[in-house]
Amino acid sequence: MDKKIQEYDEIIHFTRLCDRLRLYVLLEQVYPLLVA
Repeated sequence: MDKKIQEYDEIIHFTRLCDRLRLYVLLEQVYPLLVA
């Protein structure tokens, strides 16, 4: 049970990391347009 929860937690953490990376990429593309 404990192991399962830890696995799930790692998956959530990884997913958040991917979302954050995607957000950063999006910001890198959009930010110059906002600043210009």
